[in-house]
Amino acid sequence: GKSSVTPTEMKIERLTSTGKVNNVVISPEERLIVYSQREKGKQSLWVRQIATTSTVQILPPADVSYFGLTLSKDGNYLYYVIQQIGAASPSLYKMPVLGGSAKKLLDDVQSGVSLSPDEKQLTFTRYYRKSGEFSLIVANEDGSGDRVLATHKVDKWFYGNPSWSPDGGTIVCALETIRAVITIPPLPFR
Repeated sequence: GKSSVTPTEMKIERLTSTGKVNNVVISPEERLIVYSQREKGKQSLWVRQIATTSTVQILPPADVSYFGLTLSKDGNYLYYVIQQIGAASPSLYKMPVLGGSAKKLLDDVQSGVSLSPDEKQLTFTRYYRKSGEFSLIVANEDGSGDRVLATHKVDKWFYGNPSWSPDGGTIVCALETIRAVITIPPLPFR
């Protein structure tokens, strides 16, 4: 059956107080949070154990922008999209949360990723500059075999991060439409 939480059952707790956090993901078992922090124009990645409040920097400050942080179900691996300053497009990386080297999985990733329920595939959005198309993509978890599921031209684009349904049968992604701005010339002065 479905469970619901009423506002009186919710617990609100401040997990960081730096005022510099700009991306956050919580592990499925609510043991860890991973976040990016912006300071002096640079961004870094941090992990915090919720129970102990122990915080560790996992990637040092750099001239980059992080977005689309995603954790594996067991909380052991972090998938993140990073835009290097001066790079043509953002790239997707995977790394162990509690230490280890990051591995690049894919280039041209425009959103965060969502893992399939069995974690063998991932989905994300991509923008093709030459054609002006926005596509919803599925790839194997290691970045191989990427294929287009759906495409839109410039007047519509996939917005935000796609999300895989728990049964694996559906991928949901918002679609944004360009709204025309109509300018009415002023009436002549009389």
